[in-house]
Amino acid sequence: MTDPPIIYDYLDYRMFLGDFIAYKKSKNRNYSYRFWAKSCGFSSPNFIKLVVEGKRNLSNESINKVADGFSLDYKARDFFESMVLMNQASCHKEKDRYYRKMLAVKEYSKISRLGRDSYEYFSKWYCPALREMIDYKALKQNVESIADHLTP
Repeated sequence: MTDPPIIYDYLDYRMFLGDFIAYKKSKNRNYSYRFWAKSCGFSSPNFIKLVVEGKRNLSNESINKVADGFSLDYKARDFFESMVLMNQASCHKEKDRYYRKMLAVKEYSKISRLGRDSYEYFSKWYCPALREMIDYKALKQNVESIADHLTP
């Protein structure tokens, strides 16, 4: 595994935890469930392993410990918490509520700010239009021809 798992690609937190451990092990062969449980502040050295295997659940307190162990930012932490609560919910209505919250966080995570250069480029309508027209093969590549086809 060369790239770390992306939390927004998962619906099952146990699979995410398992893939995260596998990624860490691929980078450091001494990494283990025991090491990770200790770094998250769990007293039981095999707690994380039991969670991944489905033999234990995460409480609200342990969700925070795991999120701290991942160093998750606010959005990823919110997504992880919703994913855990959805997976552990007992009724369909609850599962649906947490699933919708996950989708909202996921959509928000796709939004990013434009850098200064990108902002300058997109703030003038003619920049992207000119760029597209340059690649248009049926158009003569001269200023007059391009100007004739551009109407704001």
